[in-house]
Amino acid sequence: MCVESSPVKAIDKETKKIDCDLCIEFMCCHELCQFKAVELKNENKVAGLISGILNNQAQMPGRKNYMKTAVIYYSMDGNTKFAAEKIATRLSADVIQITPIKEYPTGKVSKYFWGGKSATFGESPKLEAYDFVQNQYDMVILGTPIWAGTFAPPLRTFIRENKLMGKKIALFACCSGGATEKCFEQLKKETGNSTVLSTLRLIDPLKGNQAEVDKQIVEFCVTLESNQL
Repeated sequence: MCVESSPVKAIDKETKKIDCDLCIEFMCCHELCQFKAVELKNENKVAGLISGILNNQAQMPGRKNYMKTAVIYYSMDGNTKFAAEKIATRLSADVIQITPIKEYPTGKVSKYFWGGKSATFGESPKLEAYDFVQNQYDMVILGTPIWAGTFAPPLRTFIRENKLMGKKIALFACCSGGATEKCFEQLKKETGNSTVLSTLRLIDPLKGNQAEVDKQIVEFCVTLESNQL
C-alpha cells in the first residue's frame, strides 16, 4: 500500500527502501508503518521529528481524539471532485458533494456564460438534499472551481444553510490558471471570518502533472493534520 500511495514514487517495490532524493518527507512512511516494512537510505530528520511529535501526543494524558472532518465540494468538470476525494482519503474525512437542483449548462460556451453570470451576481441556487450535521464536525474543508474569479454559487447556498462560524476551515480551489486570492477572501468572508487553517490552489488536477498535484495535496493535508494534534 505504501508503494502505491507515495505521490512521488519514492519507495522501491522490491527493497521497500525510500529514495531520499525523491522523497518529499511528508508521509513519514518508515516511521508510521505498523509493520516496519520500509527503511530510509539516509536519516530523515523531518519524518523523525513529525513521528516524535505524534508519539508524544499519543502518550499525553487526557489527549483528545482527532477532530472529525468533512470535505464539502461542488464540481462541474470533475476536477474538484478528484481533489476532494484525494483529500478525504488522506485525512479519513467524510466527503459530501453538493449539487444544485437546477444544474448549470455544460456546453463549452454556455457553462462559462451561465456559471460566470451566477457567480458574478452572487446567486444562491437551491440544492439537492445532502447529509451534513454541522455540530458533528470540528473541521470543514470547502472545495470549489473558480468561476469569474470567485467561488461557485452552490457553496454560498451551503454556507448560508449551515452555521460554520467558529469552526476551523480549510479551502481549496481548482482553476485553469490565474489567481485564487479573491476566491479565498470571499469564501472566508462568507463563512463569517472563521479560522482558515490552510488554502490550496490546484491547476486542472485531472489533466495536470499528477506527481505535483499529489505533492500539493499532501502538503495541504499535513498542515491540517498538524492542527488535529
